[in-house]
Amino acid sequence: MRVKDIQLRRGCLAAGLLLAVSAAPGEAAPKPRTLLPNLVALRSAALYLGGATPVSDSGDTVFPCQASEVVHDSPTPVRCLRFETRAANAGTGPLELHHRVDRLASDAQVSQRVYSSNGRYRDSDAGGFVLDPTHGHFHYEDFAVANLWRSNAQGRRLDRRPLRAGRKAGFCLMDVYPYRTAGPRKYADPNACYPTSASEAGVAQVSGISPGWVDHYDASVPHQYIEISGVPDGYYLLQIVLDPLGRLREQTKADNTVWQRIRLCGDEVDLVGFTTRCAS
Repeated sequence: MRVKDIQLRRGCLAAGLLLAVSAAPGEAAPKPRTLLPNLVALRSAALYLGGATPVSDSGDTVFPCQASEVVHDSPTPVRCLRFETRAANAGTGPLELHHRVDRLASDAQVSQRVYSSNGRYRDSDAGGFVLDPTHGHFHYEDFAVANLWRSNAQGRRLDRRPLRAGRKAGFCLMDVYPYRTAGPRKYADPNACYPTSASEAGVAQVSGISPGWVDHYDASVPHQYIEISGVPDGYYLLQIVLDPLGRLREQTKADNTVWQRIRLCGDEVDLVGFTTRCAS
């Protein structure tokens, strides 16, 4: 028998075995995996204490309280602790939110879309949203909250309740910069924040954070603050909690909260261990 015939017979035999294995009766197909996001609250790298007007600190603008930022019963806030909110997605799937406003909608509901490895998806209720009439933005409510707690110099929390809370109006989620190993960027500006489709029936919008990406709200964004008029100098804990009401499906809630030790001193504020604006 020629060598070529032997090689051909061997190839046919291998193919037959492969076919037999793949078509073995009773063998179940691989079960699709649910691709869940995993929100990670990141530390704020920028922290400012702003008054009623902008001031310059070593060449950097210290953002003030904004005129539109109304708290409690005061017409305008007076002393604002401004900070960043940074949310990373370390999961296997995107955090994808669908907003819709139409004639048939009874309320402003948000649905979260969770994908499977086979390409299918499932939608579930994720709370509500507000539509900013000035910017035309969909803002997802209750995505994150910020609280200020009293502490000692070592960072031990002193009370059972926060001293002050932030009043962020809402978040428009998007991919701002990569986090560790980043996948494809799906939710980019401006499409992530502005309506992607509009008709006589209504307006629809999709926003989110792709796996391996970070959404970042810097300290200058309106309503990104905690009003601290009357709060004395000293050590405090800044707490940022993502999805505080637990409405979003994700791999774990264990890393949704980040704590940072800060120090207030007059018109200055320090990230303890990182900045040295306050005199020792």
